[in-house]
Amino acid sequence: MSTEAPVPSIEEAARQALYNVYDPELGVNVMDLGLVVALSVDQGEAVLRYRLTSPSCPVGGMIANAMDDALREVRGIEQVLLLREDDPPWTADCISPQGRQAMGY
Repeated sequence: MSTEAPVPSIEEAARQALYNVYDPELGVNVMDLGLVVALSVDQGEAVLRYRLTSPSCPVGGMIANAMDDALREVRGIEQVLLLREDDPPWTADCISPQGRQAMGY
């Protein structure tokens, strides 16, 4: 019986990488904030559907760049496609329980 931890899939590694990307204004990672709508990885390409807390978010470009950078660091991901979705819009209901706790709710 092996005692080694299982190796995460590329998609799981990509999700974990996104937990290290924070909204600089709110101090919560994009996963717990509910900015990630969907993520898929197929044949080395990551497709990330995401939203921002507001269509005119002043740090939206910074967050998108940080998500792109984090995904490109994942072994096995060669290309990244970011697709911003504004419908349905983000609401505070998108925040995970961990995110709410981090924000003091």
